[in-house]
Amino acid sequence: MQYVWVVETPGDVPMAVKTRAQAQELVLLYYGSDYAFEPILFKVFAKRVLFYPAGDDDE
Repeated sequence: MQYVWVVETPGDVPMAVKTRAQAQELVLLYYGSDYAFEPILFKVFAKRVLFYPAGDDDE
């Protein structure tokens, strides 16, 4: 299983990154340190989701 972090950005399209550190940097950039370093507030803007790469179907 592979996971990615999806970060809600001020634009229309959320961004997906591979590591929590990258997600934390994006939250810091867009929303400030209060949201990036407080775990409960961080989870408002960043979610860890399961990622299925294209072409990995078992069909």
